[in-house]
Amino acid sequence: MVRVMRLIRADERGLTLTELMVSVMLLTIVSVILTGTLVTTTMATRDVQNAAASNDDVRLVLQTLDREVRSAERICLPTPGTSGNTLSFRTRAWVNTPPPAGYRDILYQLNADAGGDLTILQKSEDGGTTWRTVIDNVENVARTTDLFENQGDDTTALPSQGKVITIQIWVDANPNDRVGAEYATTEISGRNVWTPSAQGC
Repeated sequence: MVRVMRLIRADERGLTLTELMVSVMLLTIVSVILTGTLVTTTMATRDVQNAAASNDDVRLVLQTLDREVRSAERICLPTPGTSGNTLSFRTRAWVNTPPPAGYRDILYQLNADAGGDLTILQKSEDGGTTWRTVIDNVENVARTTDLFENQGDDTTALPSQGKVITIQIWVDANPNDRVGAEYATTEISGRNVWTPSAQGC
């Protein structure tokens, strides 16, 4: 019985200082590795989410503009052979409720954010009195590339003058992440017989 008690006491002696230090060191190494993996995974997940958000924003803008510009009666800005960050056109299309007989003037413009940078693409249906934000974090100005370009030529015969609009857009949902801006471009040609942009705008 005495021998059994001695064995139990021998097992309850605990750890030596050396064993404790080795355990703490191993725990520290494992913690550093796990923390680094967690940080890397979190950053990668955030980058993928921001890239997807930029892609969704670009797609939304191109789809919206494609639908609206194709129903345009005429393009007012940019004028044929020029480019700019304002797109103005007249259309008979309606969004929520049918308008009375006549036209609706639509204006898309790159406007300034709170910091004064031209990075917010906004839309107005009342000549620029009220604006609705379509997307923000547009990088066209930083890249010195205009958002809209009218491929028309002043010398072309009616009604083809100013008929094709090229849209080039860079969007970065989070400028502070490691993912660059999402780029997309398209050319839109109206299905209606357009009148030249020099008239009626």
